[in-house]
Amino acid sequence: MFQPIFLYSTLTKTKVQLMPLRSHEVSVYSCGPTVYSAPHIGNMRTFVFADTLRRVLCVGGYTPKHVINITDVGHLVSDADNGEDKIEKESKKMGVTAKDIVKKYSDMFFSDLQALNIPKNKFFAFPFATEYIEEQIQQIQLLEIKGLTYRIEDGIYFDTKKFKNYGALGDIAHIEIQAGARVEHVLGKKDVHDFALWKFSPKSSTQQRQQEWNSPWGVGFPGWHIECSAMAKSLLGETIDIHTGGIDLAPVHHNNEIAQSEGIFDTPQKKFVSIWMHSEHMLIQTKTQENSQAEKMSKSLGNIFTVSDLVEKGYDPLAIRYLFLQTHYQSQFSFTMASLDAAEKGLSRLREKIYNVTHWYTPIQAIFYKKPTVHMTTFNNFLFDNLSTPQAIACMHEWGNASLSLVEQYMLYKHADQALGLDLFKKEEIEIIPDEILELSIERNVAREKKNFEEADRLRKLIESKGYTVKDREKNTTVQKIFHK
Repeated sequence: MFQPIFLYSTLTKTKVQLMPLRSHEVSVYSCGPTVYSAPHIGNMRTFVFADTLRRVLCVGGYTPKHVINITDVGHLVSDADNGEDKIEKESKKMGVTAKDIVKKYSDMFFSDLQALNIPKNKFFAFPFATEYIEEQIQQIQLLEIKGLTYRIEDGIYFDTKKFKNYGALGDIAHIEIQAGARVEHVLGKKDVHDFALWKFSPKSSTQQRQQEWNSPWGVGFPGWHIECSAMAKSLLGETIDIHTGGIDLAPVHHNNEIAQSEGIFDTPQKKFVSIWMHSEHMLIQTKTQENSQAEKMSKSLGNIFTVSDLVEKGYDPLAIRYLFLQTHYQSQFSFTMASLDAAEKGLSRLREKIYNVTHWYTPIQAIFYKKPTVHMTTFNNFLFDNLSTPQAIACMHEWGNASLSLVEQYMLYKHADQALGLDLFKKEEIEIIPDEILELSIERNVAREKKNFEEADRLRKLIESKGYTVKDREKNTTVQKIFHK
């Protein structure tokens, strides 16, 4: 049974109901990192958002087919299609090969995913752009056949004037502010919004590249934008259900993806993506003054923290995930060490509640109880309403104070943990109660319900003789190992 899920579409600027192209399977493409430096926590917020979407789709009964790409070539230091390739530039700076740079920072990215409980094996693929060069060339050739490209001295460009409604996804007005300068930088470029599909390798011997390929237009390398269209088409099909990324990608990168993906379609009504979703910037407040202004976390400003930075300071990486989930993915928020301290305390409170449950209760008892549907439905409805994670977390804190049995609490927290990925049961294995003892405690529950107090008393003594203490609560008999100091 599939549940109705409503998501905010950046394109229509409204919430829309998810209507997958295939009844049960939801295709999702998430723009991944350019692996030229260590990903900072602002970058990683985007991937926690993507993973939360994946988890919520699973809760709703769907099967996500989710791809996160790795950009390992073609991302220039300027959106104006000039400057060095970021990976080539870092390679020269560090005195190692481009492959070394890619290996170092992609490994770091995957390590951060693991730390934030984003399971790599739950995603369909993590494709590298360099693995899909032939597919990118084929995509450019199709655009060329459609008459949407032109050639200038430094490469093959997409002619945005020939694509109707270019820029519909986001506000691209800011690009035009520096239009004169940007067009001047790339001699022959017709319009400020036109973008490179294939760049020719520099002729100068002092600027030779490590990553270049033969193509019908000459030796060179693909532009940054074409890789996502080619990989999405190859792995998920011409039309996909959901495309995610950071909000900064909408005006340029994602508008370009739409143009080059839909440009090859024969039917104008056909769409590349059904629902575009974007997470907002995470700001950082590095100064202690009350009136200091928060700024965007970015490598260029040098104000970044990485996941490993915070782990080295002693923080649980899942406190970072908890902090992200406390704010809706469409909202900006300012990161401070105080906010992370508060998040770690909030996560610890949840784990303490759950430990108190698991200390007295084990899963075998759940088979005798119905799921607490009212509380679970409320929790799910928040998530199905555009991933409203702050409200979902508030529900979790309330469960421990509600008049719920330990069994009901256990089932709720287990469900929530699957949905939000906070690894709430880290201490679950502190005390393992043998099945023999569990069966005796269940028998005692049945005896109490039947008011057979003589049998209940006999079972109590039997359990205690085996080294366990019995605690009678309103709805449960629970057992605990007796430890002798």
